[in-house]
Amino acid sequence: MEHAGYDDLLLVRASLLENEFRWNGTSSEIAAWSAQLEAYEQGAVPSPEPHRVHFSLRIHEALGVWMNVSLTLGGKHEGSTSITLTGISPNVPITAWNAMIDKRLAEVVPNPVFDTFTELQQLAASLDEVQTVQSPVQSPVPPLPSDPQIVLMKRVIFWSHHLVAPSKRKQFAAWCPELHVWGLVKLGYPGFLCFEGEHGDVENMIQRVKRMQWHALSMRVEVDWSYAHIDTDSHNICTQALQHCLLKQDGKARTACEEINDMGAFIARCV
Repeated sequence: MEHAGYDDLLLVRASLLENEFRWNGTSSEIAAWSAQLEAYEQGAVPSPEPHRVHFSLRIHEALGVWMNVSLTLGGKHEGSTSITLTGISPNVPITAWNAMIDKRLAEVVPNPVFDTFTELQQLAASLDEVQTVQSPVQSPVPPLPSDPQIVLMKRVIFWSHHLVAPSKRKQFAAWCPELHVWGLVKLGYPGFLCFEGEHGDVENMIQRVKRMQWHALSMRVEVDWSYAHIDTDSHNICTQALQHCLLKQDGKARTACEEINDMGAFIARCV
């Protein structure tokens, strides 16, 4: 691929929140790298002059693990990468992780940084699950409203390595009206899924999503909110609450799942 390094970097950048990505360089270098990436994203042809960019990606907050990347952009070695890990706790099998990184970087794949990052996230999540089983922590459950004029609602956003399978898309299209949940999915690499509706219905959707087979999946946003009915006609309060969701589709009264390809449009609708 002619601009493999830029494509790899764009995939990673689109997958992360602001506090999960950081450039490593001087202020002038960071400004130049950010401008180059933004210009490429807008369709500009990047400079053929080879240069290295340096950045870090947070693998797991609780474990404190960061993936430090040095990536070549431009020139005949476009996409050449070196990766190190920092913030490793004693609980992390660093030898196995480094072996996985060496294997990934030795493979000829289109997006080595993105694929290494997602696999490390999966390894960290698995390690975290083992620790959670050993020392279970009860997550606080939001109290159900005692006022019948108030409905507890929920919105969640999932990140996935990719979302292209027609089978998954058909399931979301069927589940959203069945569960009375609004859905918005961003297709491609990476994939994003957002669901919103009554608290219990969204929890049901979360469990179904997690039971599906994914290359990599993580919940990035979880928001609980309440809808307060303002008049005395409470028989359709749940229906009215759904009509006040961020994900409500114009002209539609029944919940459905909408598909889009643009990351900017997804963020505008969900955040």
